[in-house]
Amino acid sequence: MRLHATDGRRRDDDEALRLLRGAAQAFGAGHPDTLLAPSTASTDGALVLHLRRGWALPDAMLAIGASLRPYRPTFCGTVVRHTTDARQGVDAHALALRGLTRTDARGPRALMLVPDEDPVLGSLLDLILEAHDGMTDRQRQVVALVRSSGSQQAVARHLNVSRQAVNQSLAAAGWLHIVRAESAARARVALAAGETLEDRDR
Repeated sequence: MRLHATDGRRRDDDEALRLLRGAAQAFGAGHPDTLLAPSTASTDGALVLHLRRGWALPDAMLAIGASLRPYRPTFCGTVVRHTTDARQGVDAHALALRGLTRTDARGPRALMLVPDEDPVLGSLLDLILEAHDGMTDRQRQVVALVRSSGSQQAVARHLNVSRQAVNQSLAAAGWLHIVRAESAARARVALAAGETLEDRDR
């Protein structure tokens, strides 16, 4: 799975790619064995992440989005089923770069070619990105803590607040809907990539 990203400012300069590369490196460090290789920068000003599994796609997008906020990065994902096929790799790269020109920071931010364009998957990922961008800093903190601990009670103790306060922050952030959208997006991209439930845990 290849994920192409631009920083949302449409600036093809070294600073934009430096920020993107830093975001990708941080994601790789926090998700060992998720990237097949270090991220690469294309001559078109896009960063390319080579994901081992399609399941990681929403996580990679959210991590990059969080690192670049308040800028709104845009993405194009492509599935390369046989990485040894050089021709397919070139074609996937060209498709993704063309796809990025069809995204806009003021409109849809994710275009998924898996291998054909999947507007449903793109819309799911758009909603996830927009939901996170629309959260308050406190809501993002609570969501991040719940993701890492899996327990609202543990988060409440950590923040020295009531569990009800944690639950209210999650509800205001749309947490339940986000979880469902992420699950649907992971399943859809995994299906396109020919992955199974077992692949998710490898």
